[in-house]
Amino acid sequence: MPPFDQWQIWQVVWKHADDGTSKPRPALLLTTSAFNAGRSALPFLKISSSTTDGPHKVALDSGERWFPATGLRKDCFIHLAKPQWVPLGDILLYRGELQLPASVNLDMRIRLATGWAPK
Repeated sequence: MPPFDQWQIWQVVWKHADDGTSKPRPALLLTTSAFNAGRSALPFLKISSSTTDGPHKVALDSGERWFPATGLRKDCFIHLAKPQWVPLGDILLYRGELQLPASVNLDMRIRLATGWAPK
């Protein structure tokens, strides 16, 4: 398993706050390896093909030249508004990573949407 680092995409057990269920899904790790060291849970953003989870989202277009490095298979959205702290035991599989220029765009969008700066 690679070290946990910012902009990596992992398959995680995502807990749904509205009904208490959970399911495996891709999610984007927000923080650097230095921040992540020694923690028992890490902050992730949900990745989904659904656009219904609020206004703050960033599209990932499968036609972009950097898209294959993500390990994702189709167009989807990163939902910025509700990061979730995922316990290390619920981080299942490394999928890939978000590369430049997508990561720079995402960093800016997270700051504007939430006021939170990835560490």
